[in-house]
Amino acid sequence: MPKLFLVHCGFANTELAGGVFEGHVDYFVAAEDFDEARARTRALPEFKRKKMHIDGFIQLNHVDGYVLNLRKKPLGDEPAMVTQKGFSFRGKKKKADLN
Repeated sequence: MPKLFLVHCGFANTELAGGVFEGHVDYFVAAEDFDEARARTRALPEFKRKKMHIDGFIQLNHVDGYVLNLRKKPLGDEPAMVTQKGFSFRGKKKKADLN
């Protein structure tokens, strides 16, 4: 049964500061073990295009008391990811309260 891995990848961001500093991105990968997770990550087009390297792996078995069980997703309309761009911060202090 496949497991969920978070793979932390680094790359030279040549668009900023001449590539002196490294950028990072995390990928979630379903794989049987660390070797397969490494191979699946290295096969990603973006990984190759950005000449990335792998900084580390995490195998996720449970989160906040919930066991993670991966199952094959049937084809359908459900998106692979749901994202939220931007956010609002509730409880933001007023300018006068910052002193």
